[in-house]
Order: sequence, then structure tokens, then C-alpha cells
Amino acid sequence: ITGDKNVPIEQHHTVIKRISGSQSSGANFISFNYPAFRSYGKEKGMNAPVSKSAAAAYTKALQELVNSEKNNVRIANSTIVFWAEKKSKSQNSYDLEENFAWFIADPPKDDPDRGVQAVKSLYDAIYTGRLAGSNDRFYILGLAPNISRISVRFFRQGTVREFGEKIKQHFDDFAIVKSPKEPEYLSLSRILTATALQYKMQNVPPNLASAVIVSILDGTPYPMTLLQQCIRRIRAEQNVTRARAAILKATVNRFNRIHKPNEKEITMALDPNNKNPGYLLGRLFAVLEKIQEKASPDINATIRDRVYGSASTNPVVVFPQLLKLKNHHLAKLDHPGRKIFFEKLIGEIMSGLSEIPPHLSMNDQAYFAIGYYHQRQDFYKSQKDNNATN
Repeated sequence: ITGDKNVPIEQHHTVIKRISGSQSSGANFISFNYPAFRSYGKEKGMNAPVSKSAAAAYTKALQELVNSEKNNVRIANSTIVFWAEKKSKSQNSYDLEENFAWFIADPPKDDPDRGVQAVKSLYDAIYTGRLAGSNDRFYILGLAPNISRISVRFFRQGTVREFGEKIKQHFDDFAIVKSPKEPEYLSLSRILTATALQYKMQNVPPNLASAVIVSILDGTPYPMTLLQQCIRRIRAEQNVTRARAAILKATVNRFNRIHKPNEKEITMALDPNNKNPGYLLGRLFAVLEKIQEKASPDINATIRDRVYGSASTNPVVVFPQLLKLKNHHLAKLDHPGRKIFFEKLIGEIMSGLSEIPPHLSMNDQAYFAIGYYHQRQDFYKSQKDNNATN
């Protein structure tokens, strides 16, 4: 490590405490305590020879980062530590170290806008050119406990500018139409819990948090596990939230951008020109649900609560019956303009479908959920913009 020769080797490395999920007494970075781990009969620290000075330096530095209030963030079962090579004194550089934690964690209750401020400061640095001048080195280390040891999930190093651009792309990918009351940006914590049972972080699949962070930092496709988990939760709860729609949009777009560059990207809001069968069926399902709500304002459970799962997987079984039921609901509407509006909208959507497919792939189920969400959000426009449905 140091390049020095004939130096004493550290036999017992100092344990690191406060790693998320590790023993309270601490965990080792380097430890060999079973015969199977002792290559060539070497025991203790001799199997990974590190000098006493280097061992003292790395354990002290790592413990300082873990203890620091601003140089680490914990999510799921991972502890992420990060640091800049040096504190930049230039006014033309961006302080990633100050903001990095808030791209991942939920903001504190006493400062709920902290995450939004962090993202806005990143965009501001890009637009003003401050990020372009941030060429200082930055380091990110992902750690996870493994009984009494610490395992390295990932280690990334690069310039502040490189990481800043990748993080900004991540927030661009997750941008989607939303209600005015929702936060402007989604933290990684909120993204992950949207895929978990009861929205609890302990129910997030192991390694998923680290895999998503690596995708963000490397600019690579998000793990397909993220999309699959999201669709499972949507089908289980019959509920497409803003976070879930954003997950599906980001995952599909980033995959297509890298592997299918000619594929049209999914937009932030409703796209009438998107002819993907899943997207059109999702829109149609939202329209049929809206008609049902208008016909029966006091209804307790809509078609979404009853048949969303079937409609999004085996549409040919469900949609013919829903379209018949639609006629019954339209007859109950007392406003002629609404009937005309809905019939015209259904006609526009159906014109893009040559047939109702018997089955939707996992990818098309993602399009279905996004189409449904986009159409529902489009209905929530102001009365001035969408008077016919209000």
C-alpha cells in the first residue's frame, strides 16, 4: 500500500464500529479465523499483509467517516461513506460532499425541504457552469455487514463533475407529472420503499439499494429487480403511485437508451402519440375507471380495485367485459358533453390498437402502469384545461 519494504505487518486490524447491521462491538475489514480462510497456512493478518502504519491509517480514517454527521448515509442494510479529496476553495466549484447524502436519504423532519434544496443546488451548478469547473476527486464506498466482517458492496471514484452529471441524469430519468402537493424530487429512500411491503425499508430486497446506487453512479441501466418488484407491488395493492410510475418510466427509458437507442422515450406526462399496446391499454383502463367514477360518485371500489391485475397481464380476458360495462355507465351520465368527450377519447385510444393482446410481458405491464398513471394525472388538470371531465 505504501510502497515501503521490510515493515512490520499488522496482525489484528482495529474493528470498525457503527456499520449498519454489524455487531455493536464492531466488525473487521480483514480477519481470518477459520482454517478454510487460511491460504498457505497463513493466519490472522498475514493472509492479507498490511503494514501497521497503513492499517492504523485506514481504520482511523474509515471510523472517522462512519462517525461523521455529513460523510455517510445509511439505507437498507448498507452504509455509504463518501469524501472529497480536498475541500475546494473555489467559488466556481460545486460542493458534492455537502449535498450527496440528501440525494439518497429522506430529509429530516425539522428540515423537510433539505433534499429538494440539494437537488436544486446541483441543477443550479450545472446551469451556471460551476459543475463544469469541479474537477476535484470524489470517492464513494458502499459497505454492508457480513456477520462479524464488513463487506464492500461497491467503490467508485471520479471527479465531482462526473458524479454530478450522473446524479442529475438520475433525477431527470425519474421526473414525472405529479400533484402540486408532492415533493419535487424523489429521494432514493422513497423510491426503494415504494417497491416494498408496507413501504418499509426492511422489506426492500437485499442488495437492491446498492445496485440502484451503482446504476446512478455509473449511468448504467437500473436493475431489472427494481422494475419487477415495483410491478409486483402495484398488482398486489392495485395502486400506481407517483413513485412507482417514476420507477417504471426511469427503468424502461434507461434500458432503451442504452440497448434500444431507436426506441421512443416515455415522456413525463401523457403522450397521445405513444402507440405501445401496454401504454394504450393503461390509458383505456384509466378512462373506463373515470367513466365509472362519474357514473357512480359514491362507489367504494372501482374497476382498478377489482381487476387491475388481470387487466394488466391478460387484457383480452378483461377488456371486452369492461367495454360492455362502459355503455351502462355512460348511460347514467347526465351531461351530454361528458358522454361525447369520453366516447371520443376511447375512440382515439382504440384506434391505435389493432387488437387486444392476450398477454402483456413484464415490460408492457410497465407501460400499462405508466399509461394508466399518465391518463389519471391528465384528468386532474384544472377545470379550465379539462372542463369536460369536471
